[in-house]
Amino acid sequence: MVSVADINFARERRVSIIRMLIDKKKLPVVSFKLNIPGENKKIKFSDEIFNEGIKSIKEVCKNKIIWSKILNEITGNEFFASVDMDFFKLKVLLTDIEDSHFLGRIFDIDVTSTEGNSIKRKDIGKPERLCFLCDKPAFECARSRNHSVEEILNWIENISVKFFNK
Repeated sequence: MVSVADINFARERRVSIIRMLIDKKKLPVVSFKLNIPGENKKIKFSDEIFNEGIKSIKEVCKNKIIWSKILNEITGNEFFASVDMDFFKLKVLLTDIEDSHFLGRIFDIDVTSTEGNSIKRKDIGKPERLCFLCDKPAFECARSRNHSVEEILNWIENISVKFFNK
């Protein structure tokens, strides 16, 4: 099970990795993980969903990925890549994955500019993400806990079964 301390440590590690990559590569950084609620980040299909996300990122970035690494942590798998592309264009392409891929709502793909700024959806004129289960903004449902972890995990499993035909 994942603790709050584990999540905080993972967040700090992610920031450190991103800063190190920007300093070394002088390129925008993509960081990718899954939106999986609850204490257990290793759920049925999580590896398959994660691999599908990486495949989609690599297809969009084509041969522009200069360096990449996958971390397999208790807090969930994480993918990092230095990409030789304009960070706004990169964010547009990656939010298109989040918005159009069948599993895209589960994907959490972030872009950090060479100045170390996280590029937000609003920065490229995209609306905020919606909840897995309803039409409200995701952060509102998460903050108010409108849906149980079990409901969301069931939704993730159901769409995964459809996508992977299992």
